Amino acid sequence: HHDTWRLAQILHRDLSLANLMMRRDESGRLIGVLNDWDLAKDGHPDMGDRLTTSEMERTGTLPFMALDLLKPQAGVQVIHVYRHDLEAGIWVLPW
Repeated sequence: HHDTWRLAQILHRDLSLANLMMRRDESGRLIGVLNDWDLAKDGHPDMGDRLTTSEMERTGTLPFMALDLLKPQAGVQVIHVYRHDLEAGIWVLPW
């Protein structure tokens, strides 16, 4: 997830327990896989005014969404940023 953001500025926007999978490679090493990228968006910081309405919507699986996205005053004014994905990943840990 971090490499996708660091290299391509793509936000997943729906980190949840159901979207995390594990698999073993040929050598038997366990590898984590993040799937279900249908809500992913380009989160490049210089997009500015080119953000569409769908990119400003509060998306994600409710129990794992960042608290900023759940506040009533957020409305459609909130712009999903990397820290929201990171917080969603942190909410998965205690679950």
